[in-house]
Amino acid sequence: MRVSTMQMHNTLSGSMQKAQGNVSKTLLQMSSGKEILKPSDDPFASVQLLKLDDHLSKLETWSGNIDKATTFLGNQESALMDMNNNLDRTRDLVLSAGNGALSLEDRKAIAKEIEQTVSTLKSLANTKGAGDEYIFGGTAGQQEPVQKVPVIDEKGNPVLDADGNPVEEWSFEGSESVREVQVSDSQHATLGSTASDLFFQGDKDFFTQMDEFVAILNKDPLAEGELEGAIDAAIKGIDATSGAVNEGLTDIGAEINMLEEAKDTNTDLVATNKAMQSSLEALDYAEAIPRLTIEQTVLTATQKGYASSSTLTLFNYI
Repeated sequence: MRVSTMQMHNTLSGSMQKAQGNVSKTLLQMSSGKEILKPSDDPFASVQLLKLDDHLSKLETWSGNIDKATTFLGNQESALMDMNNNLDRTRDLVLSAGNGALSLEDRKAIAKEIEQTVSTLKSLANTKGAGDEYIFGGTAGQQEPVQKVPVIDEKGNPVLDADGNPVEEWSFEGSESVREVQVSDSQHATLGSTASDLFFQGDKDFFTQMDEFVAILNKDPLAEGELEGAIDAAIKGIDATSGAVNEGLTDIGAEINMLEEAKDTNTDLVATNKAMQSSLEALDYAEAIPRLTIEQTVLTATQKGYASSSTLTLFNYI
């Protein structure tokens, strides 16, 4: 069977294009350091690489969540420790008011200092963190959690006192829901406490209890046993709040420990995933370099053959 000049030309042209393609691919592999340049190079490995990329993206997100959660809980921890100090001082002041030798002016001085410690506690409950959000506001981070708000009657009108002034009451204006963030495939971090957990438990909130005690200290005359009863009620309120604050500190400690463990686990997983990626897609230069040499030799030979065929005429076959 005769092979025409055109057939031979086409065959050599196709061989040259294939050889050129092989050289170009190997050069791209060497410049990128990757064995797989497109999914069709290795469909199975490409699927595995996509899964690894997705997992690495999640690990990166979770690691960011861990860092943010750790900072958030650290801010809460610091505020709670300051709350404990102020609660201890308030407790000491309340107990000191039981001294029977105190004058009205002495009691008023104690009341003034209690107002200051309570004001500090309110400020701590309204502490802001990253993003200018209230860290004890639950999921309602943009809303100041502890406020004094007007008392509204059943008809929606503000309640007034005997002097015609609006009556106010302490209120938790945040959310009862605590924030949570995902930190691993199966773990979520709970971001501490809300001001409601700390100050608004029981029949009467802490701030109202302190206001009532301050009013007793400023009152004259006092009924028999009135001061003693007020001190007892105030101490119970302070102790309950201190218990809630200490419970919050304990919970934060447990969450921070969990976050540290999750961070270590995620770091190990990142290293493992990257090693698996490398084993699937990293180019073996020890194999690629001699392969390129062979491919370039084949390309050169093919180009010479093609060039020779292009100069052939009918007279070469006569």
